[in-house]
Amino acid sequence: MDGLRLERVLVSVARKYAPSLIPAAWERAGDYVRLTGRTHADLARGLAAHGALVLFGQVPPYLVTGAGLYLQDWVDSWVRLHAIFCDALFPSYKGVSAWFLDQELPRTALIFSLAPPVSTVIASIAVPFVAHMNGRACPADPILADASASMLARLESDNAARPLRDALIGQSAVLLRLLISAQVYTISPIPYIPGETISERLPDIDDTSPISTYDHETSSLMAVTRQLDTPLPLTLPEPPIVFTESAPPSSSESPVERRLPALPIPDVRKKTGELPPAPPIPELPKRK
Repeated sequence: MDGLRLERVLVSVARKYAPSLIPAAWERAGDYVRLTGRTHADLARGLAAHGALVLFGQVPPYLVTGAGLYLQDWVDSWVRLHAIFCDALFPSYKGVSAWFLDQELPRTALIFSLAPPVSTVIASIAVPFVAHMNGRACPADPILADASASMLARLESDNAARPLRDALIGQSAVLLRLLISAQVYTISPIPYIPGETISERLPDIDDTSPISTYDHETSSLMAVTRQLDTPLPLTLPEPPIVFTESAPPSSSESPVERRLPALPIPDVRKKTGELPPAPPIPELPKRK
């Protein structure tokens, strides 16, 4: 992966989602390492901590003519991996979207999640692991399960109910296998380090241990669906707007941009379009 292109991509995403990560004196590719003394992997981790995961997909030369279809399936699998953890562990922050940012190969993909902890563990564990295993024999099920369990441990999900925990490990392991054997090879800005990338372990759960409840019959975990947004935008997508007391929302912002539900407004008009007359005002009782 070209280091200069990588830095330009990461900086462009950071300017939209995490401007504080970029030095004010940055002018061209190469300045980030020189000005901060940090690596591109550090910048990628910082972006993931803000919910923005950047990764690249490489298509073999003999599949370039149909690259769009393979890349779509590839990014869809990454979005589903996000969705599994978001739906199960962060039900109030389920939003996951994906964009292709350019037409070059390897293709740049941006996956934005409303749950930054999920973006962080996938960027630091799943993406380097898949990138390391691409082109190799697919690992055995216990290795895939260890990678999935490591993500759960990093998310501090020790108190998850056993059925939920087993379902998360099983489903994420299936997606990891799918991504490792995919026609599109994953390129990670964060390197894979044996013994460190997959290091956390979940504690053993005793059947008698007090754990949170989980209704696996009514859970929607097994039917995760996401609709991808995969245009080639002229600008990067806007991050979600966070309201504070010091920064009230602007009246020009639409409900979609502010991610607020529309309030139902009752229709009190007649069929003619006219408003009904005001109700009569009752007379006050006369004094005796």
